[in-house]
Amino acid sequence: LVRDQVTVTDQAFASMHDLIHGPKRQGRIIVASDLKAAQSASDRIRAGEDFAQVAVEMSIDSSALRGGLLEPISRADPAYPQAVRDVLWRLNQNETSDPVLVDNGYAILTLTRHIDGDGADLGTDRPALERLVRLSQERILMDQLARQLLSDTQVTVFDHSLHEQWQKQKRAGP
Repeated sequence: LVRDQVTVTDQAFASMHDLIHGPKRQGRIIVASDLKAAQSASDRIRAGEDFAQVAVEMSIDSSALRGGLLEPISRADPAYPQAVRDVLWRLNQNETSDPVLVDNGYAILTLTRHIDGDGADLGTDRPALERLVRLSQERILMDQLARQLLSDTQVTVFDHSLHEQWQKQKRAGP
């Protein structure tokens, strides 16, 4: 449906190359629902408590059970908020950030390690990278199309339980 709308630009190609082959940062994160809770976690860490233990006890992030440990993150990784990526690139190893505003609250980050890029040349694996860029852009365009179709469509659901689920899904979006 959207294949003809996709254009693989040099910038998109370079971003995908950086995402896969470029340097990464690994860290730990604590996400708190409000600034007061984030500051409390930060105070505990600055007082000498282990970041991972505070994350297990206080974080609302899905990584809490792993002590807040994140997978290695590329500077171009759209899966993480820009604020998180920026902080991880500013921190020195084992340094902890102040609370940072993110979508679902406030985050505190600590950088655990720098990971160098693999040194692959920009031309390496060009067909595979172009395919990934194309798939990524198609996914974004398909999500946009789905939202548009849902907002433009009137659906009548006669089954009561299905109607409730339809309304819940429609509120949540695709």
